[in-house]
Amino acid sequence: MQINGTMTVKKILTGLLLALAGPLTVSAQLVIYHGHAGSPTELAVCADLQADLESVTGASVQVAPEPAKITGAGHYFVVGTPASSRLVADMIKENKLRLQGDGLIRTSGPITLLAGATAEGMQNTVYDYCRTTLRIDPLRYWTGREPGKIRPAE
Repeated sequence: MQINGTMTVKKILTGLLLALAGPLTVSAQLVIYHGHAGSPTELAVCADLQADLESVTGASVQVAPEPAKITGAGHYFVVGTPASSRLVADMIKENKLRLQGDGLIRTSGPITLLAGATAEGMQNTVYDYCRTTLRIDPLRYWTGREPGKIRPAE
């Protein structure tokens, strides 16, 4: 009789642990940060990146003005130009990076930098990232080709 009681307790505890762990393991937080001086073009590009990330990860992606410092668990995208985003300017300077051509794509740990020397360069950089890394077909509206699912950290 004690074995039955022990087994019931184990089943209850297992059920509770699974119920509590479920919400904690859904997916990592994804946030796109833009500069406070971002142009309407930059903000529209952030919205496009948000839609593409949500379509391939299934996660909810937030778009927000850049904070003073990035903290917390998750994956963060810093999008902009050195002129529009203090974070972009600081990351380029601190890491001795150079903006060549249209822009720069750099991932370091949980932060992906998508920067351009100009708003147009940043736009091209973000769309290149979506095409190459997220495997988004830029003509999907006409082709109907939907991207495959990926994990947020890929």
